[in-house]
Amino acid sequence: MTIGNMWKLPLSDQPGSYILVLYLPKSKKIVVGKWGLIKFPSGYYLYVGSAGGPGGLRSRLNRHLTSQGKKYWHIDYLKTYCKPYAVIYQAGKKSRECAWSKIFSEHDKFLVPCPGFGASDCKCRSHLFYTEKHRDLQQSITGFLKSCSECCLHKL
Repeated sequence: MTIGNMWKLPLSDQPGSYILVLYLPKSKKIVVGKWGLIKFPSGYYLYVGSAGGPGGLRSRLNRHLTSQGKKYWHIDYLKTYCKPYAVIYQAGKKSRECAWSKIFSEHDKFLVPCPGFGASDCKCRSHLFYTEKHRDLQQSITGFLKSCSECCLHKL
């Protein structure tokens, strides 16, 4: 596990999988594309994704962490109202997106706030997970990182 500041440590152009951790300070009703209005409670959100296209992890995570571009993915609608908290990633051609989503969907500290969110191209229940408590977030991330020795964590 590597811990550092994302803006000082260059991200890889390689493909990989990632978990974007966001904090929503106030509950908010948000229009999410064709899904319409969805209420998101305040708290911490983990969005699990993969970056297989040009530019790999660097391109995808920079897009998620800025307001660049048209709203394309479900997360683009939510991230507008959130503060970035951390990014966990692992470079590699094999996508771990669904395996990681399964871990958090079975975790007792996380809820699935919006079934199907980010999972339109797979059979996962969701790729978005929610917890209200910072303590639960920290404990869960620590446990996850112990099981993923090649993962990198960058607090934002």
